[in-house]
Order: sequence, then structure tokens, then C-alpha cells
Amino acid sequence: NLTFTAQLIVTTANGCKDTAFASPQIYAKPVANFVLTPTVGCSPLNTNMTNSSVFSTSSLWKYGDGNTNATFNTSYTYTNSSNTSNQTYNCTLLAINSNGCVDSISKTIIVYNNPKANFTVDTPACSPKILNFTNTSQGAISYNWDLGTSISNNTNVSQAFTNTTTANITQTVQLIASTINNCKDTIIV
Repeated sequence: NLTFTAQLIVTTANGCKDTAFASPQIYAKPVANFVLTPTVGCSPLNTNMTNSSVFSTSSLWKYGDGNTNATFNTSYTYTNSSNTSNQTYNCTLLAINSNGCVDSISKTIIVYNNPKANFTVDTPACSPKILNFTNTSQGAISYNWDLGTSISNNTNVSQAFTNTTTANITQTVQLIASTINNCKDTIIV
């Protein structure tokens, strides 16, 4: 804190004078700063915030989604519920000193969308049957099919299935859908 001395001299029209002194205090302002890692990633994105503020006695984190926290260092999980677009958040740290002076800094977090893997298939069917798998995924640009007996990177696939037994057979099929940012979702049917 800095203290200054101010002097005021007043003079009347008749030349009478009076002097007043004051010593106002100027409080030191905190300097807010933090390191945020990572700043970009797939949902859910687990982030760590390391507070490097100076001249502060307390902190208030505003995560940009309505949630807050008053710890010195913190971590937070950001989510993106969209299957087709990225979500941007601004994380703000308020550094506060014992005199109530405040400084703030904001940093941006980008949470990539996760695709939603999904498909339909024309079953049940009698053997032998070529089953057609129609990809109904959202937000993806690449696909990885595991049909049990073969794999494929095509958007839609067909697979011949044969049952030579006397019992019904259930085949497990997996589709992994990926975004341009390599965020993934898997469905197993």
C-alpha cells in the first residue's frame, strides 16, 4: 500500500489562509494469472487450473458455464452435449486481496463435439442372408466397422451371414464413429 500526503491551502477574498493535510492510501492491486491445461480436447475435457496470481489473498473461478469455485488451484471437467459442433467456454479467475481490490483474467477452452455412433440393420433374417448396415451416425467423418468376420472403413456396409446350425445365431457388430478432431463414439449391437 502507498500513502501520499496531500495539502490544500485556501485563501479568502480578504487574504485569510487555512491549510489542510490528508494522507490517502492507495491499495496495491493484485495481478491475476493462471495456467490452464489442456485448453482443447474431446468431451468430457478434464482441465487443471494452476493459479499464479500475485498480491492476492483469495480467488474466485468462473468456469463459463455458470459454475464457480473459490479454491486457489482447481480442476474442472468441461462437457459438450452437441454431436455436431464444438463448444467454447471462457474460464475467468478473479484474484482478490484483503482490501477488496480485484483483478481478473480469462482464458478460452474449446471442447470438441463427440459424434454419436448409430446404425440400423435389416434383421432378423433367415440364413443365408446379406445384411445391410445403414450408418445413421451424427457428427462423424470416418467409420470403423467390426462385423465379427470382417472389418470395413466404409460409411455403410453389407455382410453375408450364414447359419448352418439348428439354433439361432446372434452376431455382434461394432461401429466406431470419429470426428475430424479424432473424438470417438462406439456402438455395439
